[in-house]
Amino acid sequence: LSSLAEHKCRELQTYLVSLCNMKAPVLAQKRYLLIKATATFLALVFAFAYSRELGVVNRSILAYVFTLSSLIWIFLTSGTTLTLRKNQPDVTSRTFASFQTLLFVQLLIGLFVFSLGLLLFSTFKASIPGPLLFASYLYFVSSGVAMLLVETSIAYFDFKISGYLELVAVVIQVLLYFIVLIPVDLTIAIKLILSFIASYVSISLIFLRKFRKQLG
Repeated sequence: LSSLAEHKCRELQTYLVSLCNMKAPVLAQKRYLLIKATATFLALVFAFAYSRELGVVNRSILAYVFTLSSLIWIFLTSGTTLTLRKNQPDVTSRTFASFQTLLFVQLLIGLFVFSLGLLLFSTFKASIPGPLLFASYLYFVSSGVAMLLVETSIAYFDFKISGYLELVAVVIQVLLYFIVLIPVDLTIAIKLILSFIASYVSISLIFLRKFRKQLG
């Protein structure tokens, strides 16, 4: 397995274990995890498909970008989003405003750490081409925003909807990569990362459109 596929395997295993350990009364959480596991499985199949087309260098770059981005967002926001899910402050309250400010600060910190990580990779592993470097930053921001909106959906609205948003993201990635972007004259790595960016932007817009009234 490539490192991209291995990353998806570990993610799928985590969600399946969580699903098996769920208590029966929390049906909404079990349903969410089931949809999430389905989305992760489809992402794993997708990873198998595109990893064959990527060269060794581009594969290592994308695996590093995806993993680094995920680790940074989880490390920075896991405590914040857990507090949000437990306390569920009113969206018009000062607490929720403070939560938004904190997330903005975490975004700035994340961008700094992400930049440092990319610099270290370019210095000691392989140079990242300019267009792919720019796309990597777009990926970092869009994936983080999408993750935070999904967490907000879990906290305030519906586990099932959150799972469907993640499933929709994978479907969009597959359609864009294998159909929409095929005739576009771009490298495979750029097409792939653009499909991810577009999917995260899409589910973010879907979320904001659906819940804009509740979010004030």
